[in-house]
Amino acid sequence: GWCSKWYYNPNGVARIPRFPDVSKLHPQEVKDIVVIGFKNHHELQNALHKPGGMRHVAAEFWGTLSIFASGQYEVCSLSDEGSHVYIDGEEVVDNGGHMSVRNKCAKTVLRQGDHKVLVKWYQNGGGAQVNVFYSGPDTKYEKVLMPSSWHDSDTCGPNPNAPPEACDCTAKLVPEGACADYKPLGYQKCTDKPGCKKTLEGGCIPDSCKSGDKKCIQEAAVKVITMDRRAERAVQASVRATSTLSVPPPSSPPGGSSMLAS
Repeated sequence: GWCSKWYYNPNGVARIPRFPDVSKLHPQEVKDIVVIGFKNHHELQNALHKPGGMRHVAAEFWGTLSIFASGQYEVCSLSDEGSHVYIDGEEVVDNGGHMSVRNKCAKTVLRQGDHKVLVKWYQNGGGAQVNVFYSGPDTKYEKVLMPSSWHDSDTCGPNPNAPPEACDCTAKLVPEGACADYKPLGYQKCTDKPGCKKTLEGGCIPDSCKSGDKKCIQEAAVKVITMDRRAERAVQASVRATSTLSVPPPSSPPGGSSMLAS
């Protein structure tokens, strides 16, 4: 979802000709919302449980747009009064100024992955709405309200919809059920780590590696596998050496008769 911050009367009783500097202000409301799609005062008031109109209000919406197919996307802002859309710190749509409802779009190339999005909106009175759309390869070029897969926890606190964190286990990189043997080497059971999934039971993770440090885990796992293979080769060599020292069973003397004659 999106994390929204709302500032009532950021300029006191004065009008808001442009988005105000809210860096030193504390928002009156901080709310998680699904999409930035408010068509009128009524929808805004219901979302905020705020009585009265939306006069002299400013808001920020923080989120993350997850792109699955790289390509050119169109981003649109339909707002009354002004709004601005920033992606990865760069302003993509400038729909600012004092006016009635206006739609403004811009095209930008987005690569596969997560992109930080910030939307700024302000309202002076009269009609009020703010809507942010996008279209491109991920939407089959259909114009839809822009979703947010998650928001910046440093800015708005932890996302209540975020999935539980799971550790990076190496179940596919080390022999199953071998964690106990590797504990002296700095390994422990994956299930001893908070957030580990039961389906990964039997996988191991190095104590020396931070959770999420895949390179560290991979290198450590390869090292353990190498040691395991060396041990396996040593056992095989020992078996071969033992077989060469085995005493062959005694054979019957040539021309001799059997003691179990019929």
